[in-house]
Amino acid sequence: MKHPFAVSKTNIILAAVCIGIIGLLTFRVNGLSSYAIGTFVGRFVFVLVFPLIVAVLAWFITGRKEGGGQIMFNIVLVILSFGAATNVFDNAKEDRQQLANVQSNIGELRNLYSQDSVPQASVDSVSTAIIKNFNKMILRSSGAEREIIKISKEMFIQTTRFASNWNNSFDRLNNAGLIDYSKIQDTQSRNEQRKIIVEYQKMSKIYLRFFLSRKTILNKKLEHLDPNNPTVVGFKNGFTSKDSIQRPVMISYLKSNINYGQNLLSVLDMFDDPNVGWHYDGTVLEFDNYNDELKYNMLYESMDSNINSINRLHERVLEIM
Repeated sequence: MKHPFAVSKTNIILAAVCIGIIGLLTFRVNGLSSYAIGTFVGRFVFVLVFPLIVAVLAWFITGRKEGGGQIMFNIVLVILSFGAATNVFDNAKEDRQQLANVQSNIGELRNLYSQDSVPQASVDSVSTAIIKNFNKMILRSSGAEREIIKISKEMFIQTTRFASNWNNSFDRLNNAGLIDYSKIQDTQSRNEQRKIIVEYQKMSKIYLRFFLSRKTILNKKLEHLDPNNPTVVGFKNGFTSKDSIQRPVMISYLKSNINYGQNLLSVLDMFDDPNVGWHYDGTVLEFDNYNDELKYNMLYESMDSNINSINRLHERVLEIM
């Protein structure tokens, strides 16, 4: 005898228990957010609808017998619920992994910048990997958390652009053979080196201005968010704490680079000055006037002090990245 399809009380109770467990795990792991709610609804629909479809098929196969498909409903429901619960923990693990990947990539950047010459292609590769991880985190988040991750990504891209421009100018400076007197005996060579120094000093000043305005830039980006939101408050506190450590070191570091560039320009100015007599025989640099020699020695000592400060602060910059 054929009977209409119906689910039993046992099916309903088991479904309620399974959905309750999935909901508890989802909100426990991801918090109460639109992302978590959307994820839960998706799992809720899938875990209920698919077992129902299988149960109806089983009911047809058994010749529409009374209670047909109810056992199959329970079996499929339990299997899918177990899979959904496992997926909750897998997603949480993936979120932690993406954050760990970003931290690992930043460590790679630190190692790259510790080298005497930083290969830009390597920096670009690591930066791209960090941005990809940010993008994954954005897709898996919502609300204030998503906005914070997006802002973090924007700040990272801006910082990387300024840092790369400055680093490229610093590399060009190191490769130019500055204070190699055999390379600056003619006006054209000195003009070429002057362009490199001016660019280096310009990039140092631009990088410094950006660093001094970071907090203002960040606050502007956060204007559309609720300042009392716990995620926003936590992010701002974290940034303020990090900035209080990085700010004095980076200011000193970049100012030392700016001063170094200015002293290099002052040396070239001396060599370009027609009233300053000097010559270089391939071994010794000599000045015709004692006062000029004294001025040069003072500039050289100042540059030596700049280089010592840059090297010392460079190590500190790597520590606080």
